[in-house]
Amino acid sequence: MVKGGSISGTVTDSLTGAGIPGVYVTAIDSNSGMWINGTVTDANGLYTISGLTSGDYKIQFSEYASGYLSKWFNNKAGMTCSDIVHVVQPEAKTGIDAALLKGGSISGKVTNLDTGTGLGSVMVFAEDTKTRRGYGTITLPDGSYSLKGLPNGSFKIRFSLWGYVSLWYSLPSDTDRPIPISITAPLELTGIDAAMTKGLSISGRVSDKSTGAGIEGVYVSAYGQVGALEANYAFTDAAGVYTLTGLKRGPYAVLFSSPGYVNEWYNSSRNRAKATSVLVAAAETTGIDASLEKGGSISGTVTDSTNGAGVRYAQVAAYDTLTGNLADITSTDFRGTYTLSGLPSGTYNVRFDGRWSAMGGYLSSWYKDARTRVDAIPLTVSAPNVLTGIDASLARGGSISGTIKINSCPSPEAVLVRAYDAITGEVVSSSWSWTSFNSNFVINGLPGGNYKIEFDTLDSGFIRQWYKDREDMVHADTIPVSGTENITAIDALLLPGGGSISGIVTDEENKGIAFHEVKLFNAFTQGLVGTSHTDQDGKYFLKGLNTGSYLVFFEGSDQFAGRWFNWKGKKKASVVTVKAPGALSGIDGVLSAASEKASDDDEANDSEDLGRYRKKKSRLVNSTLSHFH
Repeated sequence: MVKGGSISGTVTDSLTGAGIPGVYVTAIDSNSGMWINGTVTDANGLYTISGLTSGDYKIQFSEYASGYLSKWFNNKAGMTCSDIVHVVQPEAKTGIDAALLKGGSISGKVTNLDTGTGLGSVMVFAEDTKTRRGYGTITLPDGSYSLKGLPNGSFKIRFSLWGYVSLWYSLPSDTDRPIPISITAPLELTGIDAAMTKGLSISGRVSDKSTGAGIEGVYVSAYGQVGALEANYAFTDAAGVYTLTGLKRGPYAVLFSSPGYVNEWYNSSRNRAKATSVLVAAAETTGIDASLEKGGSISGTVTDSTNGAGVRYAQVAAYDTLTGNLADITSTDFRGTYTLSGLPSGTYNVRFDGRWSAMGGYLSSWYKDARTRVDAIPLTVSAPNVLTGIDASLARGGSISGTIKINSCPSPEAVLVRAYDAITGEVVSSSWSWTSFNSNFVINGLPGGNYKIEFDTLDSGFIRQWYKDREDMVHADTIPVSGTENITAIDALLLPGGGSISGIVTDEENKGIAFHEVKLFNAFTQGLVGTSHTDQDGKYFLKGLNTGSYLVFFEGSDQFAGRWFNWKGKKKASVVTVKAPGALSGIDGVLSAASEKASDDDEANDSEDLGRYRKKKSRLVNSTLSHFH
């Protein structure tokens, strides 16, 4: 047996030069990105990773207890940029040292506003305003906390505790609007305090509509404005009783969900638009009860079309044939069996997706091997009956793979790679490339056809691109995939820079619409450039843009009608010009309810065209935008 090689060195404080104990040192295979081995530094900061086979490695140094910032060998911020350590068995590679810098820190105290006493177990969460990466800690019993290991940057701080109203670090008069604070490592910013108040509550009982018995384990959630995250949630006890706490004053929509039962909004509504609003004004709002009906169910088995084996952890979803809305979603078990439950009486289309199953790479399919929802055979469910034998046999698809290359460090943490159907312009599948760790990507489960590949650099400071280094979908090279063919070497070289477009998407009451899709098109080619989503406040950013002219579209949804930026009469939308690396702000969208008819200024004659675009009924991107010529 050949003795393995080793890598050793010393980890020290970059300011004092003292050895740092307890640093976790890992060896990662440079080619595959796989973890190979690791160890922890001793009291003097010394380490040795042994038992290594001949090969190329990248070394990471991580320490969290004292707040040091993680680094890769040779003072690099990510794996992609890290220097390679070459090992030949049984060589002992020495001198692979690291000097770590302590990160910045935030400390303070959280108290009860009414009593002034410290609050323990408060979750303190810091969100980097640029990368949106989060860091968290918990307050001690006396309410004090210290959040360590923060990189240089600007952070929003949020405080959360069950039963209390969550709040941002902000002006006392407006706890919904965070004040970002700047961190400079290794300095400690003190006095970041918060005073929390106990919230108001909603309570009630959830029972079975047929028997009147309380239902245990019902998920009860309260939502404020349309499009916002849930304000809070609770589960019913053995008697079906629940209490939702930590709420502010105001109106809420309350949703009741339980496996096997039909979801219901208060008061006896199947959708939020018709839900009865619960006005929370007193300390306790009681009697918000629900009586749930048992739903019908659909069950079956998903198997491999070649060998008949069950496909584990394939995704199965049921869609209402009338509205197109998702009714339920689940995954197959280790035998490939599944059950979709809680379905109200009606007709449904069922989709089977094995792209990300345990074995991966299967083609998605609708029931009876239909390739599209339009061709799918609808299934009729009569609640509370069970519809059995709704099986699927999935075939393997093709794949597209490649490597993301970076010519500037630090590298982006991740790149989202999307495969679009070259004819319809719809996303078929996608994959992440964790470029700060492993630069490879594979998009599995692709049916035979022609594809366009987008490399979405998100908010990383690198320029968005399509294969091969194209600016939009129209110009992107087409990649044909046949059968189970695996197309390799679809690589991209990312360049830093680019301009940006930002704005806010609101409803007609000037409330931000959270998690809403925004699309960007080349104004001259009408090709899709990229997409983004609004944050919880309705704000969005489209970064990594080349100098050029663009059209911005605020996507439609079940609740809101789609709209182009600055839509003007006679079929004209304003062109937005970006001069990189400039930042263009104020590109806002005000969306009306989806049910409202367009006004004359909004081109009522084009509302049908926008609706077709919004629903993505297999239309070319070019034809969608052709009225801008």
